[in-house]
Amino acid sequence: VKGPDGEPNGILRNAAQLLKGAHRAESFTEDEQLRALEQMLQLYAAAGLTAVGDRAIVPPEAALYEKLKRQDRLPVRAVLTWRPDAQRPVGAVVREIQDSKWTTNLGDERLKFGTFKVTLGCGQSVGTAYQRMPYGAFGRQLYGQTDPDARGTLFVNPEKLYRIFSAARAKGWQLTAHVQGGAAIDTLLDVFERLDREKPIAPMRNHVLHGSFLSEEAIERMKRMGVALDAQPDWMYLDVPALQKVFGLDKMRWFFPLKSVLDNGIPVAGGSDHMIGLGKDTAVNPYNPFFNMWMCITRRMRDGGTFYPEERISREQALRMYTMGPAWLQFSESVRGSLEPGKLADAVVIDRDFLGCPEDDIRHIQPLATIVGGKVVYGKL
Repeated sequence: VKGPDGEPNGILRNAAQLLKGAHRAESFTEDEQLRALEQMLQLYAAAGLTAVGDRAIVPPEAALYEKLKRQDRLPVRAVLTWRPDAQRPVGAVVREIQDSKWTTNLGDERLKFGTFKVTLGCGQSVGTAYQRMPYGAFGRQLYGQTDPDARGTLFVNPEKLYRIFSAARAKGWQLTAHVQGGAAIDTLLDVFERLDREKPIAPMRNHVLHGSFLSEEAIERMKRMGVALDAQPDWMYLDVPALQKVFGLDKMRWFFPLKSVLDNGIPVAGGSDHMIGLGKDTAVNPYNPFFNMWMCITRRMRDGGTFYPEERISREQALRMYTMGPAWLQFSESVRGSLEPGKLADAVVIDRDFLGCPEDDIRHIQPLATIVGGKVVYGKL
């Protein structure tokens, strides 16, 4: 990034390749990697999760999951998302898709592939999310941006995205993209519409992943095409107090408008986007499902304010977001997501009544036992 004088100001954006002599990550043996993955999945079980979606898998990581499964060391069910490097020439990406054996629903209910994913936009909290209006429109320098017309970063242009998605669709993949910022969402929906004109896309349950900064028009387009939403409500608690200082509260009306989305009949799966840290409540993007459901219900932020309370949803809606919502998105609604005869014996025993306890107690609910396939994988009965 350059300052007003045209000289570099010391900020590097999406430029790790420019760093020389930086310390490289340690290497770990396969056994160390297997133990680490198993321990993380055990922490998910302890949080009351019976199935998880890993949203960024490449072949070496898929091999770790497959080995844990063969060794009967998967404590929870896992659905894998393949995220290849889409920064390469489009021909190379398309060939990799065509040569791969992977596709949606390959595997079984213990471990299978779910979605093909491209990273389209970037991060909302570092000024690289691809927005509909320039960052300079907010009247001050933001995130070190000195170009008044800068709108963030779009990693894959629309034509390239269409070619990649066309190849993945032909292979049988469900499609999504990491989209942050309104313009990134619009770009993804533009490509979905192009594919939809060729053949309806609704049957594959393609979806917007993250999708902060929606709009009334984007919601209408999603409804029309049958596009779902994979949402991370914990961002409202942690990120909105900071983001509203950047964009202004009035510019954030369509930041995770869950009630509007559900009222339009759009399927929603609840997630966390867990990244850094091991604690279910202290990690960057907490993966505690009860905290996330509490956020959907209250929209109460870390500063004590309530973020657009008209977008709050009911306890029943929040519960469905974290049970039937993900099961449906993962083509597993016939065997999990609810307690019914004939479905897999997955259940969580909790320490209080989710539907009847005081509202603020919901975030403090603790699992007493997590059961996967009839086997207690955490706690005891």
